[in-house]
Amino acid sequence: MTRTWLAADYHFPATYSCRIPMSSASHATVTPAPGPATVRLALIRTAIELFGLEFVRDKLFPSICSLRVLIKPPERVAITPHRLRALKWEAGEKGKQDRVLESVVVREIAHAQGHMTVYLEVPLQEELLYRQILQTIGYWGQTNSFACCVEITHEEPQPGTYALPLSDFRSTEPLQPLFICLLTEFRKPVLTWQEVTPAFHLDQRKAFRLDIYVWPMIVERKQNGSQILVRRLLE
Repeated sequence: MTRTWLAADYHFPATYSCRIPMSSASHATVTPAPGPATVRLALIRTAIELFGLEFVRDKLFPSICSLRVLIKPPERVAITPHRLRALKWEAGEKGKQDRVLESVVVREIAHAQGHMTVYLEVPLQEELLYRQILQTIGYWGQTNSFACCVEITHEEPQPGTYALPLSDFRSTEPLQPLFICLLTEFRKPVLTWQEVTPAFHLDQRKAFRLDIYVWPMIVERKQNGSQILVRRLLE
């Protein structure tokens, strides 16, 4: 099957939050850009909005699972912790009503300078479909993490410019001060629709795997829990 690379550039007009997997609910840390599984799930969600559930499930889903996904982060990303008031639902003891409690949580928030690029190696006959999907995606991570697609081009990703699993890291340079974090990816290129969008009795986590990823970004400065990341080529 003939494939072609699409490079979709996204602008973040405001702050955003792409949570690191397994981070604490009371102290959520974030990544500078979405991970591979987040990209695939966004493609599925947006495709359903555009073309309907049956078409995505029966026609497009297999290629979304199997295509290569690479992410190039923005030029600079500032990450700062924010204290927020949160509501927590607590089940009452036997004979007592449930109640809602207030608590303080910490959420990291990111602000980007420059565009993020998502690279997809898509089947040539499905290029138009993926262009429509990529153009329609309006947020990454949380629903309030707005983003807009500014350009889609034919461009192959250049080595050293995108995040990659630690197991694929071949550079001889030290890992510090590179930014490293956990990300999720689909467990394998062939999954069933029920594994990714399960019924209540199934465990969706079995469809994903956790990997340590190295970002082509260095931690330029840290202060009071905040940090500034700057993109740099992985040599």
